[in-house]
Amino acid sequence: MGELGKKQELTSRQKEILSLLRKGLTNSEICFALNISANTVKVHLANIYRILEVTNRTEAVSTDMASDPQDEDKEEITLAICHNDDFQNAPLAHTLYLGVVQALQGCGVFQIKICGPNDDDRQCDYRIKLSTTQGENQALFLSLHKKDSEALLWSNLQKIQGNEDINLLTEQTALQLFRHIILAAANTYEVCPNSAPQWWYASCYTILKIEIRSKSDFEQGEKILQALLQGGKHTDFVAGALTATYYAAITENWVNGEEYIKKIGEIVSDAMRKNPSSVYALYSIALYNMLLGNNREAINYFELIMHSSSPIHAICRRMLSQVYSLTDQSEKAQLQLDEYNRVIPESMYQPFQILASAFIHFMHGEYEECQKISEQLLMFHPEIPYARLLTIACNYRAQNFDEYRKQSRMLFEYNPNFSSEDLHRFFDCFAPAQRGLIAEYLSDLFE
Repeated sequence: MGELGKKQELTSRQKEILSLLRKGLTNSEICFALNISANTVKVHLANIYRILEVTNRTEAVSTDMASDPQDEDKEEITLAICHNDDFQNAPLAHTLYLGVVQALQGCGVFQIKICGPNDDDRQCDYRIKLSTTQGENQALFLSLHKKDSEALLWSNLQKIQGNEDINLLTEQTALQLFRHIILAAANTYEVCPNSAPQWWYASCYTILKIEIRSKSDFEQGEKILQALLQGGKHTDFVAGALTATYYAAITENWVNGEEYIKKIGEIVSDAMRKNPSSVYALYSIALYNMLLGNNREAINYFELIMHSSSPIHAICRRMLSQVYSLTDQSEKAQLQLDEYNRVIPESMYQPFQILASAFIHFMHGEYEECQKISEQLLMFHPEIPYARLLTIACNYRAQNFDEYRKQSRMLFEYNPNFSSEDLHRFFDCFAPAQRGLIAEYLSDLFE
């Protein structure tokens, strides 16, 4: 009788749809948001009404649904990697598959389950399906899905020409899988902020939000991550997200730099005590040392991450290139930048990553390339002061004084509170030998 009388719970997909209903979305909008058919939405709605014991959507959205106690206690993210056992005729695809598994394990956030064609993978949060192609040319087809859904989050056919391609393809594939899982997690949090485990969904949401470089998103993300840092598992991942958020806020001059560097120091100290081998703890302390001006120490920590299999080490190439430039190691800086550009798909470039490339080109004396990148960035983000300053400096150097004056006016139009103190922070982004040069190019800015 106890089992018969137990009230049925909504599935994770049904909870997603109910959350979208509460946001006021129509059936067609839910189809688009979740990439499912109109008939599937109708079936889910009928089941939701039955389980909630209501007759229409108005009654459904007003129902107070308690969270599933099992969901509230959930602390791990599970990832199923499913293959069809056809690797025996595709040794290169098998090597790529093993490399991707190792890289995803190196993320340090997933419990990975390797599944065969007949294994049940429905309890996993995310599923990666793998298959090889038939014929002479070897390739590995990958598709990424959320649990309880056949809807695609991402798919790709990786063609493999030879053993020399494996390392690059492994890095690119793992990086894109990790990125699309984070995108899906952020979307889940936006639809249902109570999704468990909170450390995962909320952190991914703030990671993506801070990429937009919005002060309001920073303030919201800071509150979310500070609360998550108080306890639970994977606080190193949360600490890495919060450190990156503070780093962005400091470089954008939204906060008191000295105060927030001190906050990062406290976060880093705790993260290193709890899990010193974590790539996220190492990333946090590398950023902390950059902010302190301890560039040699930052290089040491970034290089440690480079020896890991985690996809995060690809992102660290850009930071490492920047620090090498600051320490007059231009050849190493160029090598890291070239490798970064080789590995990172253009679709994954973010404005601040593009800006970092512009900085590096300026430091290498590649002024035309620096100006080109900065101007492209300003077309979509005219409010970014450092991109504007690089454009101003490049025009001054080229003696394009009409454009120099135009860009100087636009700097203050989009950043009316920009001060000489902000300008000196900008100078600190350059190697000591180059600060005099950039200061000369911008010497008339406040006259």
